[in-house]
Amino acid sequence: MEQYQATGSVKADGYSRDVFEGLDADEKARVFDLLTTELPFSAEWLFFLDAEKALIAARDEEQKLRGNGYESVYMLQEQMVKYSGDLLYQRHMIEDYSGYISNLKPLVVDSIGRTPVNPAMVDFLRQVILTEANPSAVARAERRLSAALNTPRKVARMSGKFVAVSQFDGAANLLKMDLVSRTGDIVPADAVAEDDVAFGLFEIEKSAPGLHYLALLATPDGPLLVFKDGQYHPHLERTRIEITDDGKCSHIRIVDDGDIVFEVSYEDKFGTGLHPYNRTREDIDFYYWLSRKINDPKFYTTFTKDIAYID
Repeated sequence: MEQYQATGSVKADGYSRDVFEGLDADEKARVFDLLTTELPFSAEWLFFLDAEKALIAARDEEQKLRGNGYESVYMLQEQMVKYSGDLLYQRHMIEDYSGYISNLKPLVVDSIGRTPVNPAMVDFLRQVILTEANPSAVARAERRLSAALNTPRKVARMSGKFVAVSQFDGAANLLKMDLVSRTGDIVPADAVAEDDVAFGLFEIEKSAPGLHYLALLATPDGPLLVFKDGQYHPHLERTRIEITDDGKCSHIRIVDDGDIVFEVSYEDKFGTGLHPYNRTREDIDFYYWLSRKINDPKFYTTFTKDIAYID
């Protein structure tokens, strides 16, 4: 109550967790009602008190505040994403960004950067970096994008630093790619010194327009999947890979906690694999092999290594 009734700099200090610990049911109900009058600024603590009730109150408040660039509705939306898992509110945050006044935009970028990493969030951060006039918002987008991709900032800013990885079912070719632009070229294996080939694998779908590929790269932060539209660090608990077959074609879908990260259809793989005695699907089909490894803790240990860059 003391903090609720405070003013000036004391009020600006906000609440702390210990203020809400030890409250009985009646006290919690009263504090909850008081905090609803301070939305969206009290969103974090409203959800801490009672997430289920807070979500109901937050939905009503979000509808009232959206579209007003002077209101900090992003504070509310961030907590709604966190506690409900509904990415609709992340989408609302992204849609609302352009309408905020300039001094709130850096805060909105940070808030969106704390929501789950997925293609929509990554694309938003890239667009801020490319088009935003607010330098503080751009700087925060760079930091958040680097964190989202688990890529050092010096690498995120450094176009032209290439890595090469080997093809899953052959030794003749390498994929040479720029981790920033994600552009890639197929080059002969002897075009890159053996010590400069990074620990990783790739598969390419030649039938698709342009160079469509999925590459697996070992990094100090664990395995990294790189593809035309983004990068993604798999997670042992959240990541799932679904493969469906219709007899002629197969379809791979990589999913993070329900959100599709990558998907592609491909012709069934034929051949004998990299080694003559390897004839099983796991030896021939990179996507199938990956689906069998993605929830194995040893996979994450194996693909945790320093990146070898091409000199």
